[in-house]
Amino acid sequence: MISEFQPFLKGYELDFLINIGITLLAGVIIGAERESKGKPAGISTHTLVIGAQ
Repeated sequence: MISEFQPFLKGYELDFLINIGITLLAGVIIGAERESKGKPAGISTHTLVIGAQ
């Protein structure tokens, strides 16, 4: 019964999700650093730009 609710992630799907997570984390870190210095492009901009690539 419990196995019915577990997601079925293959190796490549898990790799993709890990890569997306690392990418978004990098965007947040870069954006937060820029916001703390008062520069115009912040967290949301860098997360969007990095995630789109």
